[in-house]
Amino acid sequence: MAPAPTYPITGIQDGLPDVEIPGRIPLRVEVDDFYTLEEYAVQRNLFLLAMAKYEAMDPKEKLSYFQVAGIHGLPHQTWDDPNHPDPAKNGGYCPHNLITFPTWHRPYMLLFEASTLQRVYEIMVNEVIPTFGASQHEQLKAEARKWRLPYWDWAAKKQRPGEKEPVYDAALILKDSDVKVTTSTGETTIPNPLYQFTAPGAMENWGIEPIQYTPGRKGVPPKYIDFQKCTATSKVPPGPNVNGDAVNASWIGGKQNFDAVTDNIRKAGWYQEGGAAHSLGEAVNRLLSPEYITSYRQFATARYEPEQNPRDALSWEGIHNNMHGWMGGDYGHLGHVPVAAFDPIFWMHHANIDRIFSIYQALYASNEEKSWWVSDKTPYTDANGKEQTLVTTPETPLTPFHTDDKGTIYNSIGVRNVAKLGYTYPELQRWNYPAGAGGDTEYIASIVARVHDLYAPPAKLVAARADYIVNVVYERFALGGVPFTVQIFLHDKLVGSVYSFSGTPKSMGGIDGCENCHRQEQAKILSSGQVTLTGALLASIEDVNLALTTLDKKDVGPYLKEHLRWRVLITGGAEIPLEEIPSLTVSLAFGGCKVAEITEHDNTLPMPIKGGMSQVRTGDSSERSKAGRTYEPVAGGVSYGEIFTDAKGFVYDTISITPDSGEASIRVALVGYREYEDLSL
Repeated sequence: MAPAPTYPITGIQDGLPDVEIPGRIPLRVEVDDFYTLEEYAVQRNLFLLAMAKYEAMDPKEKLSYFQVAGIHGLPHQTWDDPNHPDPAKNGGYCPHNLITFPTWHRPYMLLFEASTLQRVYEIMVNEVIPTFGASQHEQLKAEARKWRLPYWDWAAKKQRPGEKEPVYDAALILKDSDVKVTTSTGETTIPNPLYQFTAPGAMENWGIEPIQYTPGRKGVPPKYIDFQKCTATSKVPPGPNVNGDAVNASWIGGKQNFDAVTDNIRKAGWYQEGGAAHSLGEAVNRLLSPEYITSYRQFATARYEPEQNPRDALSWEGIHNNMHGWMGGDYGHLGHVPVAAFDPIFWMHHANIDRIFSIYQALYASNEEKSWWVSDKTPYTDANGKEQTLVTTPETPLTPFHTDDKGTIYNSIGVRNVAKLGYTYPELQRWNYPAGAGGDTEYIASIVARVHDLYAPPAKLVAARADYIVNVVYERFALGGVPFTVQIFLHDKLVGSVYSFSGTPKSMGGIDGCENCHRQEQAKILSSGQVTLTGALLASIEDVNLALTTLDKKDVGPYLKEHLRWRVLITGGAEIPLEEIPSLTVSLAFGGCKVAEITEHDNTLPMPIKGGMSQVRTGDSSERSKAGRTYEPVAGGVSYGEIFTDAKGFVYDTISITPDSGEASIRVALVGYREYEDLSL
């Protein structure tokens, strides 16, 4: 008997141009624009109606929202694998801490919006649109063909009512418990399908299990969160009563605390309004800056490599991990790998993860070492106690995602080019820059200008030139796999944190547990994360009650040795003694910006970028303006000026530094980051 056909994941291909030209491709757009702008009104309406139907599908159906979300962890079962229908054969799919982390999630996102069967697009076309009058069908189908999954750019500040400056905030569409939609009978209100996912009953009916959240030690048994009792997802909810029947009723039915989500993001560093604080935006800017990341592996995975450059403790997976912790909190679904994908925000969060990955690929398309990899090796011990090596290449299958109905599995090569998958992002509109006659250079320059526009650090940080970072190296399964947070303090103020986004191997795939997790646990694989300190140190200098007066190494080293502290917390806020995690190391490194002083008649840099955008920051004000203009510096302050690009496509952002006297100014260009050296603590 022939095996059942597999589900082909193609992305939305209807109406696409020849992507080799390339032609115009539909964009995934930022979710606040998608929710508020009139040009997306029809797509927004179709999306909300289709999502409501998608989430209401029978959880037993392979293509239901429940089953697709379950690929990420629980329930323990295979998905779209006719050769191994037994759940015991599934060793888990999600490749956290592996080099395929970015590429594996790309077909997973495609599955969510794929057009072949009953995914969101197909539901739009086959179930939602037919309910409207025949005269509307063609116009609605045309809008559906342009729709792509929106992304939530949590690293960009947004202007909000009542705020003097743009701030970090949760996406607007996620905050409304009910939304207005238009059906064939007129306008009505429905529960917002993006606010939370609601199952038709307790999720234990479809294989969700309790998830361990304390390690269990010194005769104290481990504790579990009763996620199996939930009927809906939660974000940063109050803690339920665990290990018993008296589970908080509001937690079972889903509790959304968006104020706490926003607060968590804003407190990602020493957050200061208009100040020089470390932030999500700065972390993204570093990740995409010339010379900060040395290779694709460092960008893609949080896995630590001995002797790696101190800069390389920062990774896209590491930033992703922190976001999961901040969005889910201790007891929310997003903070726990086995159930994270059930929350609808997961998909827009990962669309943004894919977007930054795509931007990174475009920036380094001509640099194979940075844009891709050839082979990656992970040591582990097999069930017989023998030392083995897991070799991962671009040809490694991205299980369980298929390219056709004959069982052909995707690999990373097949998802390298997003244009061929039917979508792109606002920063990557290649068709506006024809090849030849400088088109390639202008295209790259436009991307970097936009990155600066969205994520440029406060001018004080660049003007300081010195830069201090804290690197945290930890064993992901040090506590048996339960998630934990390493918090970094300067004096009594939290300056940053690193979240170990994990779960016990038993909870993350297969009857016998997640194979990838077992390997990493046995090999004691290390992960790394990074917190920058420069903003907090500048704040210390400005505080007359603190002893620091300069950013010189001879002053900062002793200051940090005395005042830098860290601790480890698990779910529920319990502190773990540092001696129980002997693999944990916290180190300090010093480096800085590479800058070049520019005189009034310096011709070493070409003309400004055409049509680019730069972030202009003078004092506490913030505005956007076209690149190429010169901005008068304010006495005693720092301001951004022109943005230039060189022949290699790197963008130099000039900065004017004016002394209090206002008599002179120095113009410098940020040209990347210099080498970092370790400082002892």
